Amino acid sequence: MTDTSPASYDRSILLGAYLDAVAEYSKLERKTGMEAEDAYVGWSPDAVVRSKSRLAFLADLERLFGVDLGLPTPRFSSNDSRQRVRLTFLHQTAQSYHAIATPFSGYMEAGGLVNAMEDVGVAAAVLDSCDRMQVPVETLRQQHLELLDTVLRGLLGERADAVYAHDDPAATHIVVPDPWDPWD
Repeated sequence: MTDTSPASYDRSILLGAYLDAVAEYSKLERKTGMEAEDAYVGWSPDAVVRSKSRLAFLADLERLFGVDLGLPTPRFSSNDSRQRVRLTFLHQTAQSYHAIATPFSGYMEAGGLVNAMEDVGVAAAVLDSCDRMQVPVETLRQQHLELLDTVLRGLLGERADAVYAHDDPAATHIVVPDPWDPWD
């Protein structure tokens, strides 16, 4: 963890934390409590700390903004079906955002793949095709972020444009997760 916080917390910070948390819950197969602890078996200690810190960051921001974004399970009364629909849509859109990919997605270093394609004479064509996919993929990611922001703005209501300074008494307890660099 670090004490390096953003200058302020706004809707974009909340959205980023939500997207990180959706990815974490996906890795934990939406398990919580002791089941989540069991899901961490086999993870490196650093990965467990990163995961838990991302989930805690979202929970802190939800408290700050006075909203429950439904991870892992939304807390609402049985007669709150419209809120359930909104939160389900927010979650499905976040999952869709995370599913956007190209054939090179997930490669930290694709030299072996390029060499294998060179062996059969198609490396240049493969690289060209993948390069051409990048523009629509980035456009689709941006469209997802815009949609997620729109839904989040609706969920926050009058708090949608709230900005909390990191030294605001309501925000002083928030611990921002360390950025993760896979090359470290």
